[in-house]
Amino acid sequence: MLQVFLLRDLLRTEDLYVGVGDKLIIESINMRVGYGEVVSILGPNGSGKSTLLRALAGFPKTRVFKGSIYFENKDITYMDPVERCRLGISLMHQNPPRLRGVRIRVLLDKILSREIKSLVDREREINRVAEALEIKHLLDREFGYGLSGGEIKRVELATVILQRPRLALIDEPDSGVDVDSLFIISSAINNLVKEDSGLVLVTHTGGVARYINISRAYVMISGKIVAEGSGNDVFNKLFSEGFKAFVR
Repeated sequence: MLQVFLLRDLLRTEDLYVGVGDKLIIESINMRVGYGEVVSILGPNGSGKSTLLRALAGFPKTRVFKGSIYFENKDITYMDPVERCRLGISLMHQNPPRLRGVRIRVLLDKILSREIKSLVDREREINRVAEALEIKHLLDREFGYGLSGGEIKRVELATVILQRPRLALIDEPDSGVDVDSLFIISSAINNLVKEDSGLVLVTHTGGVARYINISRAYVMISGKIVAEGSGNDVFNKLFSEGFKAFVR
């Protein structure tokens, strides 16, 4: 089975141009994610990383001007986000929406109810993930309210994990979190990727790279990919020289 996975990419983009409204933000994006890979997109703030991630997820506010997005060789360029979710594409937001009156436990149960009919089995799975992310004490809180930066990230990651995605899109997991939360988040991300799935991780600090085995990395500056390479090579260069090392 693994040999079949190696014959093609899980995700690829071809000459992708994306913006919001009439404003072009990213251009000529060619990237790929193989089966079993963690691929990082890194760059300074405002370089278009989150716009790219939203385009991959099918956010309605993003507009594809040109190019294509393929998931398992299927053209999903203009597919709506609900259909992409059904294919197994899941997004962890950098700043997740707050849901007044919705308890975290109820939201997680709703996610699981699509595939697991037994309430007992759903509760068991919620507790398993909550323990791994150390959010069990938060399950009866409202989603997004009264939580620290690290707690919000861990709760949001729980919603992704419980969807059992084929492709997880993780936006800035290391932004605004302490070292303890970063370690917990990184461990969960490492466990999320299987041989038949993949993950795209966006970062501008690179802090998460110290804890996650990143297969390959793309550097984005001013809406363009300016460099790519192995995770180790790209992040070592970033940590020693900063983003200026990638400016042509």
